[in-house]
Amino acid sequence: MRALPAVLMLLTALAIAGGLAARPDHAELQSGASLQEPAADEQQEEAADPEKIRRELAAARRELALQHARRELALLESVAAAFAAQHALETASAGLTDFETHEQAAQAAESDLALQLEKDGAQDARDEMEQLEVLYGVGDLAEKTAEIVLRRAARGLERAEESLRLQEAAHRQLLQVTLPRQHSDLRFEVYRAEMDLRRLQAQRQVDEMEHAHEVASLEEQIAGLEDQLKEAEAEAKAASEEKE
Repeated sequence: MRALPAVLMLLTALAIAGGLAARPDHAELQSGASLQEPAADEQQEEAADPEKIRRELAAARRELALQHARRELALLESVAAAFAAQHALETASAGLTDFETHEQAAQAAESDLALQLEKDGAQDARDEMEQLEVLYGVGDLAEKTAEIVLRRAARGLERAEESLRLQEAAHRQLLQVTLPRQHSDLRFEVYRAEMDLRRLQAQRQVDEMEHAHEVASLEEQIAGLEDQLKEAEAEAKAASEEKE
């Protein structure tokens, strides 16, 4: 009967020893806590560093000022480009209007007049040839003289008819090719000027939207940094007062 209490005491001692072995050593817990705490403290100290926040805030404000300066420059360039495009459009439109109302008709009339002169010249040459043939056919002049005069008149008639043919071809070329091509080119210049102006207007809208987006992002960043700076300065002041 006396052995039983001794056995119970032995078992109790073993259980206590096992529990102590399974429990983490207090010194180790303290050591682990001390290893983690400095990293957290360093992170908190870095996040709350007022000087670093001031530098970031100053950089953000400089970037915002730079964005405004860039926008001012882009706006001036856009206005100048828009004026140039508007001037090009007005010039092209005036050229097209002048061609349709005056120049096209003037060129056609000038060519028609040149053609008529060639026709008249050719007809005069034919009439002269016929008169000479009648005149020298009578036999009043020497046969050799008649031959020379008629040959000269024939050459004149041939040149007049060739000139007429060339003028007719040039007249057709003008009416069928040259004037329509000039008209098409002028219309294209007007269309291109209109597209350039519309492109500049669209690009200006894109630039305005991008600038607004950049400014909004920077202003949001600046506001966040200002809040962080206030909190950091308040924490630094509280910490300084606690030390005092």
